[in-house]
Amino acid sequence: MTRSQWNFLIDLLLMLCLAAITGIGLLMHFVLLPGREAQAVYGSGAELALFGMTRHDWGGVHFYVALFMISLLVLHIVLHWGLIVALYRSLVASRPARRALATAFALVCLALVALPAAIPPEVASSSGLGRGRRARGEAPGGTAAVQEGHTTGTIEISGRMTIGEVAEQTGVPVEYLAQRLGIGEPLTGAERLGPLRRDYGFEMQDVRAAVESYRTKQP
Repeated sequence: MTRSQWNFLIDLLLMLCLAAITGIGLLMHFVLLPGREAQAVYGSGAELALFGMTRHDWGGVHFYVALFMISLLVLHIVLHWGLIVALYRSLVASRPARRALATAFALVCLALVALPAAIPPEVASSSGLGRGRRARGEAPGGTAAVQEGHTTGTIEISGRMTIGEVAEQTGVPVEYLAQRLGIGEPLTGAERLGPLRRDYGFEMQDVRAAVESYRTKQP
């Protein structure tokens, strides 16, 4: 392929990535609503998904498409480097000024990329509303929460978890959970609750009830 053909192909892929990133962003903002907004529209315990993928899963797709787009942008810059340098020299005549501006631009880009990953998150205490939900066995965002024995902590159960993770965190066998939730097929433990809920019609509160039922039967 010629240089012009490579440029055309890269530009085409960049446009497709831009369209995908925009579409997934709109999907996550307007369709796959976060916990509290989803509850307000679809009712308590709602777990939204599209093509078997939750909002969290689509966020992962969004991230990897963005990484691919960044690699295409770097390749695009490499192929046009001579043109970029020539235009930069024509805009900024002074060599020391060019170096200073280029260094400042590189530092700003580095900070925008690195700082979000390096800064620790802000940890806020639960609000009164959150505590009220925990008292009812419901976690923030509408996911079911199971009280841990006599401790004050909770185990949050959401559609993003696998049934094996629920079994591991609660001590309830996968087979018991499957029986109580009406799942007739054999499970490996790697199945996510969200797709299982859509296939078998149970709710997150039913998972919580199954865990509590098992615990009440234990000595």
